Amino acid sequence: MNRAGRSLRSRGLFLLTCAPLWGGCASLGTLETADTVPKGQSRLTAQAWVQGVDDGRKPGVLPQVAVAGRAGVTEGLDVGGRLSLQGAEGSLKLQLAGREEGSPFVMSVAPTAGVVLFSHAWEPGDWSSDTQLFVAVPLLFALRNPDGSQLVLGLRPTWMRFDALFDPESREMAAMGASLGYAFRVNPGLRVMPEAAMLLPVADRQQGQWARVSERPQLQFGIAFLMDPVR
Repeated sequence: MNRAGRSLRSRGLFLLTCAPLWGGCASLGTLETADTVPKGQSRLTAQAWVQGVDDGRKPGVLPQVAVAGRAGVTEGLDVGGRLSLQGAEGSLKLQLAGREEGSPFVMSVAPTAGVVLFSHAWEPGDWSSDTQLFVAVPLLFALRNPDGSQLVLGLRPTWMRFDALFDPESREMAAMGASLGYAFRVNPGLRVMPEAAMLLPVADRQQGQWARVSERPQLQFGIAFLMDPVR
């Protein structure tokens, strides 16, 4: 394959590897509130989302479901994980602002790393991808109501690597994501959070060189059911 052909395929790899209807892709949003789980408590979350994929040839919609959990380590810091049909991720969340009881504004950072496994890739041959490794650093900003409902805006710088971890032919991509969701308080132990998210590839690496790319954003619409212990 000549260099121009490799460049074209590399720049579309992010969308191509997420496109098989029997595969999957990492969640683009957080489906979480900006505040942390209190020390000694835990939260269980059921999540579902759909992603719109369009590589210019065959648009598609990918459904996905996951379960997630978080546990408070200390005030302002918790740990969590998410398990979906195709992969898993782990994260920390550090609350930077809004720890005071009744504070209307919350800000946090939630470093996340994970892996998505694929049974097939969009195209056959040497561009079949077995894994997608990713690292993201979401920044979460929220307006919080007294009942615990939250309007959450997320910014999500993301790095991805496709195929085997140490394969020299693996491709890497940098992207910027954003999400907007609202966690409605249903009762003292349950919040329901619809969320819209997008991820825009901005650069990829080929033969050791990073280059800017111009790709269509990937879109996601999801919903989460956040179950907290009743105090």
